[in-house]
Amino acid sequence: MDFALGKSLFEKIWVASPASTKSSDGLGPLYNARSCVQCHIQNGKGSVPKENDKAVSLILKLGKRNGQSNQSGVQGDVIYGQQLQSFATVGHFAEYTLKTVDKTHQVQLSGGQAVTLHQPYYQINNLAYGELEQDTYLSARLAPALNLMDAMDGFSDAEILSMADPHDDNQDGVSGRPHWIESGAGGNKRIGRFGHKAQIVSLIEQIQSALAFDMGLSNVAFPKGYGDCSFKQIKCIKAPHGDDHKLGAPEVSKQMTTLIAAYLQGLTLPVRPARTQQEVTGRQIFEEIGCIACHGAHLVDTRSGRALYSDLLLHDMGRGLADSVQTFEAMGFEWRTAPLVGIGLTKIKNAKTGFLHDGRARTILEAILWHGGEAQTARDKFIHATAAERKNLLQFVESL
Repeated sequence: MDFALGKSLFEKIWVASPASTKSSDGLGPLYNARSCVQCHIQNGKGSVPKENDKAVSLILKLGKRNGQSNQSGVQGDVIYGQQLQSFATVGHFAEYTLKTVDKTHQVQLSGGQAVTLHQPYYQINNLAYGELEQDTYLSARLAPALNLMDAMDGFSDAEILSMADPHDDNQDGVSGRPHWIESGAGGNKRIGRFGHKAQIVSLIEQIQSALAFDMGLSNVAFPKGYGDCSFKQIKCIKAPHGDDHKLGAPEVSKQMTTLIAAYLQGLTLPVRPARTQQEVTGRQIFEEIGCIACHGAHLVDTRSGRALYSDLLLHDMGRGLADSVQTFEAMGFEWRTAPLVGIGLTKIKNAKTGFLHDGRARTILEAILWHGGEAQTARDKFIHATAAERKNLLQFVESL
């Protein structure tokens, strides 16, 4: 019952707008703009915007290179807040328009194959409230797949910590570290596991953050009815919204948040068929070249029995993927290891999506070739492997 109600909310909850009506199930208002399903296509990843498209499921976070942290982990822009909004409700202007420019370079693989890598550059035009601060940096983040949410929420801090090696004591060149985040009352710290920077601790907090910053909907954790609007966006702050001032109730109640969580917890990973000989061989190569150092099989989802193929730790991924934005203690070049389980379904669910934090990689092959930093050695071994070895490795990854 909770799963069905949560699914209904997930599909129907909308960005706040002055015109709203009560939902038929009595759980709260429905709003006449866009919904969660436009970002998470078939519960998978979002779409990568092309040329002059609106950034529907790609968000542009704002932050400082060495900024102080606030509740969301970054010190944003004094005018535009934590992230730029490409949509606006009735009577308001979108904060910006986006133009995407691709720059490319080639990587030569052994055997003569050349692969073209695409690096997106985002041109921010028509800023509605003036220029960004000079020390404000952009970080593009693509909406993630949702079928891993319950699994990641279920791992204990101890399980994640057991894989940490912040000082590279085993001297393998990989030094993953946990991202400790203050969570809940009392200033207690837990290890983050949600978000590309592992900046969010729990599923509930992930939902609350997305509602507030991606959709502008107030909730228990972020009670402001005007979302990410800054004190300089006076018209936005004074606009009508869905808070109940008499009851002190936010637009998305605690009950509604719990139901959305129940829906996400109910999403399961499909049963994986038996491995082919090529996939078995590919797994051996995956281990031999060192991918297993970060994408290990230690964390196993108890419901599906499938390994996450991530340590959920922060790693230096090199300058090519760095975004210059500090998020809590995570530096611009550090990213949480992306889980690989279910990655073979990514393009099946949404052909317009991509891989890595901003969707720049069109294929898994391209994603591997973007790896740097601690993953540079494994990447180089992949480049110098035979074509057959690379093919088997890719078949293994796609089977996860």
